[in-house]
Amino acid sequence: MTSRNKKSALLNWSSRGVHDVVLNLVESLTLSDGRVLDVACGPGALTERLLSKGFSVIAADGFPEVFELHGQVPFIHLNVEEEWTSLGGNFDAICAVEIIEHVENPYLFIRKCFESLKPGGVLVLTTPNAAYYSSRLMFLHNACFELYSPRSFYTKTKTEKGNILPGHIHLFTSWMIKANLERAGFGSVFFSSSNYWLNGLLPIPRRPLNLVRWFYYRLLGTLASPFMHEPVKSSIFSKNIIAVARKPTLDLAA
Repeated sequence: MTSRNKKSALLNWSSRGVHDVVLNLVESLTLSDGRVLDVACGPGALTERLLSKGFSVIAADGFPEVFELHGQVPFIHLNVEEEWTSLGGNFDAICAVEIIEHVENPYLFIRKCFESLKPGGVLVLTTPNAAYYSSRLMFLHNACFELYSPRSFYTKTKTEKGNILPGHIHLFTSWMIKANLERAGFGSVFFSSSNYWLNGLLPIPRRPLNLVRWFYYRLLGTLASPFMHEPVKSSIFSKNIIAVARKPTLDLAA
């Protein structure tokens, strides 16, 4: 690998803290040598961390040119909109980080995850949270949720081969994710949070005006929290939905 590729291998396409939470969840819910699928793996930041923990990882993505761990980790060129038969199934865990908002049929995507897990297997799914306090307040201002706008819908981000990466074409709240996980057959659905109180302050050294925006939204979000009817930890102050769902065992599914 070149030095540029080594740097790219660590590139994290998700929000701060998401990979930390996902990794901890997989470690706590899956056998240490379990077979894990990192679907829509991107450059491979999460794949690399899963591998370092001893998991047997298979990475899959529709854009092989962005993956930076070729030759180190088994990789499958997978268009998630098409058949998943090339994966083989029977995974102990599937990590679907920041992908469901990009796919044309998110409900079918969840069913494919269900079918690819072995009985008792775990799906850890993340997506931007339309119910995030900042997102709710932004919608009141300009009718666009955070990370769900014409700019994110009509993305122009290209890979090295000139392929345009898909935009955010579906938005979700935690109840929507839970309902569709349960409809696909998953049980024991629960949510985790990715944010910390000072998370919004991180960009301030580069963009000082972010302090005003952060304080304004944080204050309004705190004041409005009694009127926002979802649990605060999993909804209002979590920029990303992090859902965990387990496929029933054979006995329960029978």
